[in-house]
Amino acid sequence: MERNFGKKRFGNYPREEHEVTCSDCGEKAKVPFKPSPGRKVYCRACWEKHRDAGDL
Repeated sequence: MERNFGKKRFGNYPREEHEVTCSDCGEKAKVPFKPSPGRKVYCRACWEKHRDAGDL
C-alpha cells in the first residue's frame, strides 16, 4: 500500500513545456509554464544570474 499523505503526485504524466526566447541572451529555451504576455522570461543560465543578483 502506498501512502502519499494527501500530496499530489506530479510524475505520472508528461510535463507540458513551452518554447520561449530568453529576454536577456536571446537563446531558445523551454519552460514548464505558459509565459504571460509582456513578461520577461529567461533561460536557465540567465535566470540563475538574475536570481543570484536578487533581481527576481
